[in-house]
Amino acid sequence: MSDGTVFAYAVDMEMGVIKTHDGKKYHFSKADWGSSTITPEAGLIVTFEPTGSMALKISVVGRVSR
Repeated sequence: MSDGTVFAYAVDMEMGVIKTHDGKKYHFSKADWGSSTITPEAGLIVTFEPTGSMALKISVVGRVSR
C-alpha cells in the first residue's frame, strides 16, 4: 500500500489524481474509491494500491489541514 493526497478530482468525468509524497501521480476512477459516504475531492489523504499509473483500493485516512 502507498499513501498520498487527492491532487484533483473531476466530478463530471468521475476521474481523479493522487499525488504521493515523492511526487508520483496515480490516476483513479470513482469505481476504485472505497468510501460510499465520502466524495472524492482535492486535499483528502488516502492509502491505495498502486498498479502501474493507476490507484486501486483507495481508502480515506484524513484531510490536509488548511
